[in-house]
Amino acid sequence: MREGSVPPDGNILTIKRTDGIFGKMIHRDALTPLVAAVTKMDIFASSCTAFTIDETYDSPSAGNLRTITRFDASQSPADRVEIIIYNNAPPSDEFKALITRRMVEAYGEKTIMPRAWMKELEGNIKRGACHMEINENIFKYVFMTRHVINYSLSGFNIRGHFSHSKKRRVEYEVDTTTGNLVGYRIFFFDGKDIKDMSGSKLKLLEVVRTYNYISANVIPVSGSYRLRCQSPDADGRQVDRTLVRIIGDYKKVTCYDDRLRVDIGEGMIVDDGPK
Repeated sequence: MREGSVPPDGNILTIKRTDGIFGKMIHRDALTPLVAAVTKMDIFASSCTAFTIDETYDSPSAGNLRTITRFDASQSPADRVEIIIYNNAPPSDEFKALITRRMVEAYGEKTIMPRAWMKELEGNIKRGACHMEINENIFKYVFMTRHVINYSLSGFNIRGHFSHSKKRRVEYEVDTTTGNLVGYRIFFFDGKDIKDMSGSKLKLLEVVRTYNYISANVIPVSGSYRLRCQSPDADGRQVDRTLVRIIGDYKKVTCYDDRLRVDIGEGMIVDDGPK
């Protein structure tokens, strides 16, 4: 097995081997490629990037909705999100003002959790059962777990935070030729009750993420984010509802904060961003 790089603290690799499901067992050394790939995901998550999002949502109340946006972390909080289409129509001035206010508030709170990918993986390893599936250069790690963890849903029509402690299946797919995480899936066996932004009740069943890379780069070139939910139709039957975000044109940019460097000696702003 090709060895991946080990995170500086090495904590996760000191865990004793984990009893696997289906009568299988994984020794801690077999987790090395996964640990290295998740470490790269945390680097990616903390990087400043620009990208385009094309979101479609099968809404229980409004049918098929499409939203297209552009995000650029090098811009000021008020300017970093450009909304091209919101729910099938050009965005209103009121909605654009709302998004601007949210971005400014989020910038002030700076609520991004460091090492979020690694913290979840640590919990899955310490408190879950795991087995491996190998298909040529793709290693799939499958965990069955039920420990408490916080999740965030990111979408214009479904968004928010929740905690979950019931049984779930978590899968990671690692491309061993590049050392990158190319797939992530979480399945909630009992579902999770949520609401969309219109107030419609949904049962969240599955979250799937995919990432496409050029060679071993930390920043992907594209990716996808899919939520699979269910809601009752007019006859009370459960119908699948999906929210899909296609994310493209990823590129690394200089963070807005870094573009506002202040020369203490001269007491002046060296670069105040785009003119």
